[in-house]
Amino acid sequence: MNNITVKIATCEDNIEEIAELVKKYREFYKVANQDINEIKNFLQERLSNSDSKIFIAINKNTDKLIGFIQ
Repeated sequence: MNNITVKIATCEDNIEEIAELVKKYREFYKVANQDINEIKNFLQERLSNSDSKIFIAINKNTDKLIGFIQ
């Protein structure tokens, strides 16, 4: 049974939760800037201006965000 849903993120999605995953991604790749507010602003701008598509993976059982791709 598939317990994962993948969808395109929108401004209505939890930007805080997406930003936390982006921050962890950046930490893994040792990107210098880890400011969570800058990450949230970046994501909000991308989504509201339709500058890029961000796909998010959500665990259906827990409703928790488990992955993303931009």
